[in-house]
Amino acid sequence: MLPTDIFTRVRYLTKTSTTDNVGDDTNLLAILNDYYLRQVTIFVDTNDDKFGIKTKTDLTGGQESYAMPSDLLKLKRIEATYDGTNWQKVHIQGDEEVENHAFDATTIGQRYSTSKPYADVYGDAIYVRPIPSATSSAGLRLYYIQRPSQLSNGSSTINVPSDYRGYL
Repeated sequence: MLPTDIFTRVRYLTKTSTTDNVGDDTNLLAILNDYYLRQVTIFVDTNDDKFGIKTKTDLTGGQESYAMPSDLLKLKRIEATYDGTNWQKVHIQGDEEVENHAFDATTIGQRYSTSKPYADVYGDAIYVRPIPSATSSAGLRLYYIQRPSQLSNGSSTINVPSDYRGYL
């Protein structure tokens, strides 16, 4: 399905055309982009597993914070391997779980274990606990819901599973 398909349907339902001030492609594309993001958010709340993707990044020795993907809509899960072999699900700490203590590397190393890693998600970053002592290539896996990119023209690809397209 392309935006032009939606434009045609909208014009039919509203009895407008490409030549009036309401039904031209530019106006409809702006409306569609707004509606598209809102609908995908609703779809994700209904069944987010259909929209998930996975990405990997290196766990770097001595590095505590890692940037979130720029197209992240919703974080689903984090996994980490500190030794390059054994993967562990990373428990995401809520604000109520973060202890009131110094967050220097020594304290973090004493309080957290690589067999039961934690992460604090704050702003656009993930803070892993414990801080890796060595680099693990592609040692951090992020499972997340990708924010749809803006539709730039009438032939842009609408990125939703086919069984959800009728709702657009």
